[in-house]
Amino acid sequence: MKWRIYALKDPRTKLVRYVGWTRQSMVARLGEHIADSVSSQKTHKQKWILSMLSIGIKPTAEILQEGEGAGWAEAEQYWIKRHRSSGAKLTNGTDGGDGIIGLPSQIRAQACLKRVANIGPERLSEIARKREANKTPEQRRKTAQIARRYSRATSEEISNRMKKTQSLITSERRSEWAKAAWAKRTVEERKARMVNANAARSSESRRQTMLSVIAKLRQKKQP
Repeated sequence: MKWRIYALKDPRTKLVRYVGWTRQSMVARLGEHIADSVSSQKTHKQKWILSMLSIGIKPTAEILQEGEGAGWAEAEQYWIKRHRSSGAKLTNGTDGGDGIIGLPSQIRAQACLKRVANIGPERLSEIARKREANKTPEQRRKTAQIARRYSRATSEEISNRMKKTQSLITSERRSEWAKAAWAKRTVEERKARMVNANAARSSESRRQTMLSVIAKLRQKKQP
C-alpha cells in the first residue's frame, strides 16, 4: 500500500496549516477536504478551509513524504511535530498517527470528531485562548482584514461565493453523504423522520408535488 504525507497551505502566506496522510491522489484528497468543509464546520481545519472558500480561494497541497506499507503513522507524527516546533499554527486536532487504515475517510473523520467530543468545554476554551495568544500581530491583522472584507460583502456576493463552493461538490458525493447518514439511523429514527416530513408537508404542497410529477411524466410520453 502506497501512502503520502501531505501539507495544506494558505496560498496567500504559503504557510502550512494542516498535515495529513492519504492513499489517494492529492487532487482527490484536496477535493474531499473541500467537500467536508462545506458540509460541516465542526473542526478548526474545516472552518479554516471554509474561510478561504468564502473569499474565492482554496488551500494548496504539497507532498512531504511518500512510502509503502507500514510507517505512515510515524511519518505523519514526525511532520506534524516538525512543523509545530518551527512555529506553524496547524489546524490538526491531534499529534497524528491516529488514522485507521482500510476505513473510508468519512468514518475516519467521525472517529476524529468522537475524540474531540470527549474534550470538555473548559479544555476547548483553554486551547482556543492559547492559539489566539500565540498569534503574531501580523496574523491578527490579516485575520481582521479577512473578516472586514467578508462583512462588507453584499448578500449577492456571498451567495455567488457559496454557489461557487457548492459547485465543487459532485452529485455522487452528495448521494454518498445522504446514504451514509441514512444508514446510521435506527429503524425508529427513520420512521420518525418520515412521519415528521409528511406532517410538515401541507396538502397544498403535496398537490403541487403531484402536479409536477404528472407534468414530467407527460413530457416523457411526448414523442
